[in-house]
Amino acid sequence: MGKGSLVSSHAISNGKFDLFRLISPGAAMRRSPAVLAAVPSGAAAALFVVATASVPTVLVVSVFVACVSCWLMEQVAGLNLQRLTIASFWYWLYLAFVFIPAFFVFSSHSEPYRTTYMAAVDSALITVPLGVMAVNVTTGFHQESVRKYFCAPLARDGSANRLLTGFLILLGVALVLTLLYVLEVRSLPLFYLVFHPGAYDELVLLREESLKLLTSDLRYAYYVLRSTLYPLLILVAFGRYLGTRGALWRNLFVLTLAIGLVYSALSIAKSPVTNLVLMLALFWYLKKGGKLSLKSGAIAVTLFLVFPVFVVVLEQPDLVNVGGALNVIGERLFRLPAEILYYYFQVFPGVAPFQHGATIGLLATVVGMTPFDDANFVGRYMYAHGMPSVTANAPFLGSLYADFGFPGVLAGGFLAGLLMQAAQLRIVRDPKRTVHLALYAFLLVTFAYLNTTSLPIVLMSDGVLFAFLFVWVIRAAD
Repeated sequence: MGKGSLVSSHAISNGKFDLFRLISPGAAMRRSPAVLAAVPSGAAAALFVVATASVPTVLVVSVFVACVSCWLMEQVAGLNLQRLTIASFWYWLYLAFVFIPAFFVFSSHSEPYRTTYMAAVDSALITVPLGVMAVNVTTGFHQESVRKYFCAPLARDGSANRLLTGFLILLGVALVLTLLYVLEVRSLPLFYLVFHPGAYDELVLLREESLKLLTSDLRYAYYVLRSTLYPLLILVAFGRYLGTRGALWRNLFVLTLAIGLVYSALSIAKSPVTNLVLMLALFWYLKKGGKLSLKSGAIAVTLFLVFPVFVVVLEQPDLVNVGGALNVIGERLFRLPAEILYYYFQVFPGVAPFQHGATIGLLATVVGMTPFDDANFVGRYMYAHGMPSVTANAPFLGSLYADFGFPGVLAGGFLAGLLMQAAQLRIVRDPKRTVHLALYAFLLVTFAYLNTTSLPIVLMSDGVLFAFLFVWVIRAAD
């Protein structure tokens, strides 16, 4: 049998083309980490060679760091796409959204900031895996536990009536908050977009006023409702329906999904809706034991893009078609995070001093400091003629540098790896039930947001800590 036949036989199972089996690092790569390391580092090097004729020493070092990092990450967390862990999912996206685009950002800027910027980007490739390793060493955690978790069947949920009771209580809270939100907001951007396509400036203002600038005592609750409560309720209902195929959970899933999607779309912010789609896709992937067919992958990608394309096209119908919208979305995903991150190194401490923790609002309030909105400050620096409320959220390294300089970047990367692996350990050591699988899918997406925002925001506003509280409430009822 030739090599082509061997690939085909492994990639096709029961008549279905297995996308992840084809593109995941296989057994040969797992036996040879150097081969695995060559994938992202080789891609980064090739892209940079295309972008520029010169290869400064710092970029050669970056490629070497990537090779070491991939080997280390494979050892401590695994990089197999058929067994995604929280840390490995973050890592793949970091390579795609931050590390590789950073080569282009580096080449388009000059000293004295770009070398420090690139060193910080490289540092996360080492400090995060070291944080993961620290958890493994102190707890005796091994990758074999992850493999067994993926291979294990879904365990039976506890008392169906108690689980339903807990679900309905939390759903009732969500519905009350949704009603209060609709009553409080002056004008809902989603409906304004539909009836006033092309009114870009008005829509930008309405989007800001719909949540960020909303003067309400419940503003934070509305944000958590969108980022955490509805996603977890939808995932639990989806899992229970798949497990029971009963009409009750089917209806609850359809109801919760419909209301959750509409609520997430009301502000016309794109990420809340795409998050829901991605979480559902990852829940399906986890339930299937890490396998994803080409058809399922194509459906997931299509659904992921539908709402962002819809918003971009209606916002600027005279300037943007579907192809243009996809280009805008691609730039937002694959260039802007790395570009914004660069400006944090230009702004701090040259334009504003290091903040020593003031960017962490809760911490600043507790210790008597004046909170400092670094995302807004950098946003106004980048877009001097933009709205006063503009924000430039950067990957988590940005706020760490704004607060504590390079030592903060190093310590924060280690802490991020530690927290991701601690969450992974908690999930794998719990029974593989619907609620825990929902938590797993949720945390995969939420921790991946470290590639676009700060660690405190991921833990609080984006819902990592609230997600564990959600599970505690459901388990208490269960």
